[in-house]
Parts: sequence; structure tokens; C-alpha cells
Amino acid sequence: MKAKKIEQPRLDGHGSKYPFSHGSGIYTETVSRILDGKGAYQPKIGMVVFQNLVLSVPGTNNVIEALKKLEYLVVVDTHMSETALMADIVIPGTSYLERYDLNSNWVTWSTLGLRQPVVKPIFGQLPEYDFVAALGKKLDLRNSEGQAWFDNWDYEKYISRELETGAPKISLAQLKALPGATWIDSVGTQYEKFKFEAKMPDQGTVDEKTGLVKDKDGKPAGVKIGEKIYKGFNTPSRKLEFYSEQAAAKKDANGKAIDGLPAYEARDWVPDDKFPLYLVNWKEVHHTHSRTFNNPYLMEIQSWNRLAVNANTAARLGLADGDEIWVESPYGKAKAIARVTEGIHPDVVGWQHGFGHWGFGKVAKGKGTADGQFNVTKSDAVSGMALHKEVCVKVYKA
Repeated sequence: MKAKKIEQPRLDGHGSKYPFSHGSGIYTETVSRILDGKGAYQPKIGMVVFQNLVLSVPGTNNVIEALKKLEYLVVVDTHMSETALMADIVIPGTSYLERYDLNSNWVTWSTLGLRQPVVKPIFGQLPEYDFVAALGKKLDLRNSEGQAWFDNWDYEKYISRELETGAPKISLAQLKALPGATWIDSVGTQYEKFKFEAKMPDQGTVDEKTGLVKDKDGKPAGVKIGEKIYKGFNTPSRKLEFYSEQAAAKKDANGKAIDGLPAYEARDWVPDDKFPLYLVNWKEVHHTHSRTFNNPYLMEIQSWNRLAVNANTAARLGLADGDEIWVESPYGKAKAIARVTEGIHPDVVGWQHGFGHWGFGKVAKGKGTADGQFNVTKSDAVSGMALHKEVCVKVYKA
């Protein structure tokens, strides 16, 4: 018996509102719709696994108010993060010593390393993947054919299948047996893949005018040039497209037609007399997202995110290096410490993302300034990506 199909559209607008969004989700849209109640439905329960939405999503106050509107919030984490502090139930997560992880590197030379549990979880809790599976089994989640997703769940068998069907083509046991439990691709990084030759698909067709090769289902499979078939680019025509008919046929989240050319359009947020400086943020090597700020060793290296201000701008504003300052935007205001430098544009100020915890642990607490509070919870109208740098501020001595 086939399972009942969910008829409602996704709350985050993927597949409907945002034409080129990623299937993993549009969290800024989700937060906004929970907050204003204008989504396809109003969620009642939130489940957050190993994410600190309050400090990670732009528009900190909006995120807090949205989470308050949920009737029930469950958070799985290793720390009492700012999001966990809002939860009705907090499930202890597992550290990297207590669970499996596959650590991949596909940028330079393809490798895949296996992180293995060396101790049992300290509280007897399930690793996150087993927790999700247990919850799915309890909810009797099924696929479109009516088969239970998590019957006979075994994570080791699951990742072994992933390895066997993925690039390594080896089992979990074989990966464990490799030096350092790390698979290294013998081919290495491949470039100009569009030049790779391809085969004519079974029951495939060729458009004699354009050379486009399609499989039996009508999906692009390559491009024929002369007597050979090539992989081509990942475009509808399999050729390099200076004009995208695919994009031009769509509208963005605001209902505006998308230009088929990469045309520049000025943003609706620009510096003015009230907020004369662009505010940007970035990540540095010392920390990962907002998750490493309770590590005393890393905090010894980088313990504060001082606001970078150009030396000429600082002189004009009467600021000196190390001064306590106010940073103010249309959405938030907080104190920070100035870092006067030549290494930033005179019209821009900025700092490292992830600081400003009021939870997460005694080492992290009270260090630096949370950058999300100055921003608005907004998605890019085409991709749905969160806009972390869509704000201007004023800076003045405290």
C-alpha cells in the first residue's frame, strides 16, 4: 500500500517561490514564515539537531521570536547553546569521539576519511543519526511505496552502502582496513570535465541542429560535436551559455522576471547619512561557525571579534584602536571594540562571525559581539540563500 502523499508545499518556498534554491532548505524563509504566520501552514513543533539557529541565522531577534511561537521545541546538542536554552527538551548530543563521521575533501585531491567512535556516549545517549532514525521509526515514516524507512536500521550498513555506491566503491570494513581509515582517489583532481567523451545513452536521441544528446527520458546527457559525444557543461544545452534561457524563463521570489544575462542591479540597501557604513562578516581559521567558542585553546588564539575599521574612517570618527564603540543598524545596537586597520575599505566595517554567546559554556559566554543582531532575516530572491551582509550601520565612540 502506498503511503499518503504530503500535498502541502514546503514552508521554506523551495520548489515554488525560489527558482534556484537548494533542497537542503531555506532557513531564513522558514523563520520569517513562522514569525508572520503567512506560510502554507504554521508549524507547532521544532526539531533542531546540532545547529545554533539563534546565532547562525541573520536577524537574531527575529529567530528568537519565531522559536517562541512554536508550541514545542526539541534541541539535540553537546552544549547548552542559545537555541538549546529556548528548548522544552534538550537531548544530549555526541562528540566526535563518540560517533561515526565521514570526512570528505573533494576540492584538491579527493579523499574520504572515517572518524570512528573510540568511547561510548557518556550518558548512554544515541548518536545523532540513530536518534533521528529512532524518531522516524516511532513516527512510522514511510517512502512513497509504503515501505518503512527505518525498519532494521543499522548505521554501519547504511554508510557501507553509501561507500559502495559512491566514489570509493568499497565497503565500510575495507575503509577501516586502509591506512588511517582514509580512502584516496587514485585518479586525483580532474579538470575540464566538459571535454570528457561520453557514450550515446540507450534509446538516446540527438538534435541534429544543436548537437544536444538526450537520454530516453528526455534529460540532457551530452553534446555531439563532429562525430564524437562529449559530456559538456552542466547547462540545458550542455554548452557554455552566455545567456541563460533557463533563468530567463523564471521569476524570482518577488515575482520579477530574471535576466538571462548576469546583469548588475543595485541593491535597495546603500549607505546614507544615518547609516553610512556597510557591515560585513567573515570566518577565520581559528573557529568553525559558532560551534568552537567554548574551546579554551582556540579562544586563547582568537578570543574576541573586534570590529575592523579603516584607519582614515576611524580618524574621521575620532576612534582609536581598542576603543569601546557602539555599532547601530536599523535592526539592532550593541557595544563592540574597534580594530583600526588599513586592511578594510573606508566605506566598510566588519568582523568575524560566531562570537557574542550568552550561552554555550563559560569560556564562550560574553566574548565579542554577535553579528546577526544587526541584520534582517532575508533570503536572496533567486537562490533563497541567507543574506548575511545586507545592512549598513553607524559606528561611534561609547
